[in-house]
Amino acid sequence: MLKFIKKTYLYLLALPLLFTALGTVSNQVVFWANEDKFPVKLNDYKLARHELALEQELAAADTPEEAVHAQFDLAAFRAEGFIDERHVIMTEKTHFNWLADIWDFKDEGSFSIGDLSLDLGSWLWIFTPAMWAGLITRKAYSV
Repeated sequence: MLKFIKKTYLYLLALPLLFTALGTVSNQVVFWANEDKFPVKLNDYKLARHELALEQELAAADTPEEAVHAQFDLAAFRAEGFIDERHVIMTEKTHFNWLADIWDFKDEGSFSIGDLSLDLGSWLWIFTPAMWAGLITRKAYSV
């Protein structure tokens, strides 16, 4: 079996799938452990900016529905640390923090090990099928 995989270069096709699967599993483990919440590591400055943005959204609400929505968002942020529907502020109470969003790439957002693994899998998938086809073609013509 291993000879077949090596001879046919199937490991090249398996590599991007492996990184994609590892990234997916990593992110799902964090979701499951934190009851469908994904912790994000934020510094005090970003926390204050987010709270100020929520307060400004509440003050700028034109309709009662917008005001209720903004008030709910602000209350959820202050009580439970919700940043949005899925993300929460990382604390000692959140689980698997080392797998959560720990790298801040400024305007690009925060990323986790799983996100980076998913990105690597997607990037590898761009050229590995062509590489695999080229190696198989070369092997077929060299025989």
